[in-house]
Amino acid sequence: MKITKRQLRKIIKEEKARLLSELTPGELGMAAAGGGTPADQGFAAAAEDAEEERYMEAMLDLYAELSAALAKAKKARIDYNDLQTAFDDASAENGY
Repeated sequence: MKITKRQLRKIIKEEKARLLSELTPGELGMAAAGGGTPADQGFAAAAEDAEEERYMEAMLDLYAELSAALAKAKKARIDYNDLQTAFDDASAENGY
């Protein structure tokens, strides 16, 4: 199944909103809890926007690279179980 960039962004945004809704204001930090000056709150919002943008770019890059790797694996007729093993090994090597 292919997924578009728009669909991926929507999924990520929804998941991030769900996770953030589960956090308490204290877990989000003082600016998000209503503390600090309006400028602090503005800087916190800008930092959050920049972080979200970096996250989205990383996810889009990951999706593109993973899609290309899967297409190459399919062309080489690599078995799904071998793909899963390779993914698990790479994940473990990178601390996931």
